[in-house]
Amino acid sequence: MKRIGRNRKKYPVFLFGGLGFFLLFMIVFVPLIITMFVILTIQSNQNANLYSIPTYGYQDAIPAPLKEVYQEVGKEYDIPWNVLAAVHRMEPQYVELVKELYPDDVPYAAVFHAAGAKHGVDPALLKAIAKQESNFNPKVLSHAGARGIMQLMPANCREAGLDPNGDCWDPVKNIYAGAEEIARYLKKYQGNLIYALAAYNAGPARVSGTESNPRPPSVPNIAETQNYVQKVPMYYEQFKQGIGGGKVDSDKLNQMKEKVVSIARSLDDKRKVHAASEKGGSLTGCMASLKKKEIQEVKEGRAGNYGALSCAMADYFSQSWKKVSEVEAQAQLYLGPVMITGSGKPISYNGRMVWPVQVGGGVHKQGGCVSSPYGQFRGTYYHQGVDISAPMGTPVFAAEAGRVYLSKADPISPSDPIGFGWYIGIDHGNGLTTWYGHIPRKSVLVKVGDVVKKGQKIAEVGRNGMTVTQAHLHFEVHMDNDRVRLDTTPFIGKGVECNRSQFDASYYSHPIYGVNE
Repeated sequence: MKRIGRNRKKYPVFLFGGLGFFLLFMIVFVPLIITMFVILTIQSNQNANLYSIPTYGYQDAIPAPLKEVYQEVGKEYDIPWNVLAAVHRMEPQYVELVKELYPDDVPYAAVFHAAGAKHGVDPALLKAIAKQESNFNPKVLSHAGARGIMQLMPANCREAGLDPNGDCWDPVKNIYAGAEEIARYLKKYQGNLIYALAAYNAGPARVSGTESNPRPPSVPNIAETQNYVQKVPMYYEQFKQGIGGGKVDSDKLNQMKEKVVSIARSLDDKRKVHAASEKGGSLTGCMASLKKKEIQEVKEGRAGNYGALSCAMADYFSQSWKKVSEVEAQAQLYLGPVMITGSGKPISYNGRMVWPVQVGGGVHKQGGCVSSPYGQFRGTYYHQGVDISAPMGTPVFAAEAGRVYLSKADPISPSDPIGFGWYIGIDHGNGLTTWYGHIPRKSVLVKVGDVVKKGQKIAEVGRNGMTVTQAHLHFEVHMDNDRVRLDTTPFIGKGVECNRSQFDASYYSHPIYGVNE
């Protein structure tokens, strides 16, 4: 009792009452909780910022000033800038000329630009990797054994044909090998910059497993890698904006512009001849072959996507369709995340687009059958989409993620002899769009401005705008902001041809939807 009495004299009594605990909580614990919350919020926001950087942006190995030249000249001659860039890249001295554009930049700047041009990787990305890996020091040896300016592991050195203890230390060879490695990862992860960087830092096995035991890719929970995939994109954005060097030799740039103008003029002159033949009804040999798909590269989906311009490129390259296919593949690479590779296979945000008509009725469980394929000749024109027949009311899904930019009626009229009825257009970025036609207006679930996910239901199959045919979805894939209509096959596959004898009343009527509803 005495001891307690003495303690009460030494410490104020209110600290041991209810009010004391309340004040102690408010003074000590509440600020502590708030501080922890702020720290966690900042950490959360840092992680969020990591993915707010556009993670998809395929290799664009074009210096910004040169890209501006392509865009300026392309606009003047009405030629897609990416096509001009791809044709120009075929020039024998292209790599050396790009190298000479940058006499004063970060250390080894010319090598970064040359290696980027060779392997199809943005030089700014290579600089960002070197900045993070070694701060441009070619003599760095990490504790794990990574070597040189791009910090290549011995296995990576050997994979590039370099001696880990010899020429792998050479800064030029080291940069070229690093460019080849990141290009391989960008291809492996379909342009996903974050996964590619994670693989470069931690190895692909930690990102997506092995060939014998693969798994969905993810950034491994390794502090160094987590930091790496935040820092490198930050440096990448800085180098793309010219921060940290990047002065261009204006004389060299003007010389390159003269060449680009020369290419554009030549292509424009040749294209006009082929385009005029198409309008006049007397096709040039190239245009006729293109329409009939008599050219092997066109049959395989590797060339011909630019119509008269493709024929102009064939003329430019002395009828080498191999070169035309290489140009068209590279041109799509320059556009970004959704493209057609040289093999004719589509690369999109998550791989191949989904079949847009899904299970919910029809004679095939895939969701409908093909009643009119892409490229079908109809007497006076070629079908530039694919018709997927299915009973009215069958769900229609977005073939790829994007933003709805069209949702409107396009009825048959003298000025519109084909007609889509009511149709939806989805913009997938970088000039690629898809259209969905003949859908009942009452079935539309999205509006202009909505962001849709890949595989999200957007409407249902109908006969809107069509009075005699069965219900079907007319589906198209466009490039260059609807100026170029592409073969749908590489994007969604061929589908199954319809057996018209299996069409029944459900293909022509619906309890809710009329022909133009």
